Amino acid sequence: AGGCVAPLRVGERVLDPAVASIARGVDDELRDGILAHFGARDRCELVANEHAYRVLGDDIDLDVPVGLDAMIEAHVDRFPAERDGIERFFRTCDRILDDTHHIPLRLRFDELDDLAARFPTFVRYRTSSLAEALDEFFDDARLKRVVGASWPWAGLPPAVLSFSTFAQGLALIAHGTYAVRGSFSNLVGALLDAFVEGGGTFLASTEVERVAVEGGRVSGIDLAHGQRLSVDAVVSNADATATFSRLLGRDAPRLTPSVSATVAFVEHDGDAHPAETFLVD
Repeated sequence: AGGCVAPLRVGERVLDPAVASIARGVDDELRDGILAHFGARDRCELVANEHAYRVLGDDIDLDVPVGLDAMIEAHVDRFPAERDGIERFFRTCDRILDDTHHIPLRLRFDELDDLAARFPTFVRYRTSSLAEALDEFFDDARLKRVVGASWPWAGLPPAVLSFSTFAQGLALIAHGTYAVRGSFSNLVGALLDAFVEGGGTFLASTEVERVAVEGGRVSGIDLAHGQRLSVDAVVSNADATATFSRLLGRDAPRLTPSVSATVAFVEHDGDAHPAETFLVD
């Protein structure tokens, strides 16, 4: 359960290699919306983080706090000459997040002009890369490295990473994040328990051999031991290559892997720092 969210156990230590924290969401929609809806709100303990992440380099050591205003001021304290650009950058990220929450999921072609009028910030930056946005808002090269330091979360460097994608993630973090007491897998367990108690069925260690498609729609799941489950929809958390090529028997989309990353788990004494630290050169 949880797939890659499964913890890594080293002796008595429990490490979360995939997810260490998660955004609280606008108006705390994770806890009071999603988890409450599924009956898992009080099944695990969520701990509000005071810091979003840390940026560390030869000439910088910055603990980035949660809270949009606090995040802005933390960067202004280090780069006072760039106050205006810092303010506009982070406010723009928050505006893009707000826009994406209100843009209709489906649009007709004749509605595009109205979309541009209602959501000018989103439309303006919809094709911009993070590097292009950093160049627009900032002059200081070191500040660009610091503000864009969290790009490894998306797996793409600033030159090719969508600014809209980055902006939404950064703004969500600014609204606050939670860690899960003990391990993030406890949140997975809470959701699973609520699902099973609500009448759902969970099959562990059961290999899926193929996703059956009939008439252009998903019709079932073929398990490795020969059983077929009739379904109306499938959600796959396997990678795109396995999902399209092996499970659906189709050519995988023309996708390329994201940039590789190295994650080190460090235990230390003294004052605690944010769970995730990004190293910049």
